[in-house]
Amino acid sequence: MATFCKVRKRDDGIYVLTLASSDGHHYLTTEAITQLKQALERIRSTKARGLVTTTTSGSFCDGINAVSDDDDDEPLSSLERGMAEVVRLLLDLPMPTAAAVRGDARWLGFVLALAHDHLFVHTEAVLGLAAAADTTAKPRRRPLPDYVVALLREKIPYAQLRKLLLLKAHVFTGEELKGNWHSVHEAIPNRDHVVAVAVQNLQSVVVGDGMDYAKVRRTMYTNSCVAVAVTTTTTTMLPFDGSSSVANGVTISSEMTPSGESFNSSYNSSTTPVDISLAAIEACTDGFSESKKVGSGAYGKVYKGVYNEEELAFKKIDGLAVLNEDQFKNELKHLMSVQHRNIVRFVGYCSQIKEKFIWRGKEYVSVQYITRILCFEYLPGGSLDKHLDKESESDGFDWRTRYNIIKVISQGLNYLHELEKPIFHLDLKPANVLLDENMEPKIADFGISKHFTGTKTHITISKPTGTPRYMPPEYLNKLVISNKYDVFSFGVMVMEIIAGPTGYDNFSEANDQDSFKYIDRVYKQWEKRITAKSHDPSAEINQVKRCINIAVKCLNQNRDDRPEIKAIVGELN
Repeated sequence: MATFCKVRKRDDGIYVLTLASSDGHHYLTTEAITQLKQALERIRSTKARGLVTTTTSGSFCDGINAVSDDDDDEPLSSLERGMAEVVRLLLDLPMPTAAAVRGDARWLGFVLALAHDHLFVHTEAVLGLAAAADTTAKPRRRPLPDYVVALLREKIPYAQLRKLLLLKAHVFTGEELKGNWHSVHEAIPNRDHVVAVAVQNLQSVVVGDGMDYAKVRRTMYTNSCVAVAVTTTTTTMLPFDGSSSVANGVTISSEMTPSGESFNSSYNSSTTPVDISLAAIEACTDGFSESKKVGSGAYGKVYKGVYNEEELAFKKIDGLAVLNEDQFKNELKHLMSVQHRNIVRFVGYCSQIKEKFIWRGKEYVSVQYITRILCFEYLPGGSLDKHLDKESESDGFDWRTRYNIIKVISQGLNYLHELEKPIFHLDLKPANVLLDENMEPKIADFGISKHFTGTKTHITISKPTGTPRYMPPEYLNKLVISNKYDVFSFGVMVMEIIAGPTGYDNFSEANDQDSFKYIDRVYKQWEKRITAKSHDPSAEINQVKRCINIAVKCLNQNRDDRPEIKAIVGELN
């Protein structure tokens, strides 16, 4: 029954710490704790990017039996002290977020991954984690919540423990949440808290009946929570850097699903792309069948399918063989760094290169077949252009919906432009704006977007990309890119949202006098429609006038005379 540790370093700089045993059972003895501490101390001396904990069978804490050589009267057993030291070593790893964890952002989410039959055998492990919350030199016991103590004493099966446990630095607290999932958010004051949700498996959530794993994950994403944790066959602990909008912290998640697919359960803050196998995607999309196809574009076809109980959109990329694997993964990291409610959420990717030999002429030659797929959240409302194309004056969106779409798109674009390393979309158009079930828009398709660094106000490229209709004149003539490129595209979109698919053409192809006559006609049409349906139309009529003025300013031929997107957001708000 000997338990021992093995450590290996992956190519990406992440260390894998494995608990192994001679008989497949893992007993967390004081000897095993000592080995764990030694392994962690070795990892501390290196520049580790992260740490994965796993076992030869089962989850990291699965099957742990609390074995202590000390007397029961001792205030804190050697096993508890050992657990506390192990957790401290985990927190003290020389990673970018370690200071944040020990500093102001003191919330740390721990899931007690004590799966399988009974919780009572893990009492000392629980107490060790509680003791680890005290960061003073000498660990001391922290009282557990009464209901946890009662459950431990009564040896209640773990499956019946439907609670959320939060571990805060210096104070161990437990909360019994009998209501629905939203009551969790009421208990958490703000987004700076790192939340850990215990999940017994990928189908059963331990907080609240009737909410599956995918719903909890989506709810957390919507409410800007930082981490979601699961207990499956592997327990992963990866410190990460949060964006400016969320606190830094530690995510405890599952790296592998029961089916063996690579998976990262924290969509909201991870900067590491999720690698999904081609076989899994083919299974989700019925082998990329036509019945699963939901769209296509210049860069590939889009299919929908259900993966890990969540409906996703799989974009199969064509013609990217010129990118090597490192370049492709670098672009994926850029995608994962974009986290905003008005940007389509990037979930993961598949990149598979196969070498085949084919007969060509008189000999066999080696040919590389490259399959690359980008995976995003699926939005059932479809793309905005489909709604604009089929509408007439008698149907289509009302003004309130149109105004909200314009405003939300501006907010998403402003987020991209205001990043520390700004991103220019360069292909903003109705086809690249997707709508959810409530007609809330999200910006999609960053296939040709560029990070813009340094102090330059514009750059010049050698090869044109994008959709000509939405390109500004300085790009069409001289291939100049600046933040005003997207502003021009936004102006074209606003004109189309207000006046229909031909709105921009009618405006741009007319002379100055006729173009303003056209705008006045559009304004009066909306004034008539709004007045007929509203008892107090003045506010919406003013919004129409404001949006028309914004569109005209965005379509200025001189890029310096176009407004910044930040100013547009302020005007719309």
